Amino acid sequence: MKYFLLILISLGFVSCQQEAGSTAPVETQPVPSRDTIIVKRQKTLSGPNEVGFYSRYYYYNWVVGKDTLPYTLSVSEYEMDGTVSLQLFHKDPMLFSTTLEIIKSGFGRVSEDFDLSKLKYVFFRSPAYYPDLTKQLSQEYEQQFGWKEVGYQKLDQFLLGSTINSQLNELFSPLGMKVTRYGIEKARIMNRESVGLTLDLPEVDFSAYPEYMIHGGGLSVHVTPINK
Repeated sequence: MKYFLLILISLGFVSCQQEAGSTAPVETQPVPSRDTIIVKRQKTLSGPNEVGFYSRYYYYNWVVGKDTLPYTLSVSEYEMDGTVSLQLFHKDPMLFSTTLEIIKSGFGRVSEDFDLSKLKYVFFRSPAYYPDLTKQLSQEYEQQFGWKEVGYQKLDQFLLGSTINSQLNELFSPLGMKVTRYGIEKARIMNRESVGLTLDLPEVDFSAYPEYMIHGGGLSVHVTPINK
C-alpha cells in the first residue's frame, strides 16, 4: 500500500506539470489517424519522488504535420520491480471511449521501449473528465445503491462488475492482462453543481451531466496477467 501511495503522489506531481495547454470542448478532441506520428521524449528524473523510484520515464505525443494533439501518454518503469505504469494526460474532458482508443494506438510504439507484459498500473483523471463514463457509472451505481455512499471495498467490487471493467479488459486483453482492482482517490458521491465548482473547467456545461455522480481525485486501475 505504501508503494502504491508513493506512485500516486509522484504521478500527481507529474500531472501538475502536464496541465498547461489551451481549453477545448469535449467533442473537438481529435483521435490518431494514419497521418499521425508518435514522438517520444525522455523525462529527466529529479527529486526523491523520482530518483531511485523510477528507472525510466518517457512521454509520448501524437503529432499531425506541425500540430501536437492535446494529450500526452506517460509511461514509466519502477526501479523496485521493473513493472510499468501508464497515464494519459489531458487538460480538458474527453470521451472515455476516445481515451481508450488513443491509449490503444500507442501500444505499438510504447512496446518498442517497454515490456508491456509487465504493465501493472494505469491511471486516469477523475471520472468527471469522461462524460460518457460518468453517465454510465451513475446509472449503474444508482441501480445498485441508490445514492448511498459505500466503502472502498464495495466500490471496487462495483467497478469490477461495471461497464468500465468490460471496456478496460477489452483494451488490455491483447497484452495478456486483466483488471483486478480499482481505486478512486477520495471517492464520494457529489451532485453535478458541486463537481462543477471543484473543477476549473469554465467551458464545460455540467447541466448535461447526471444529477449525481462518483467523484474523486483520480481513477487508478491495477492489472495483472490473465493467467494469474
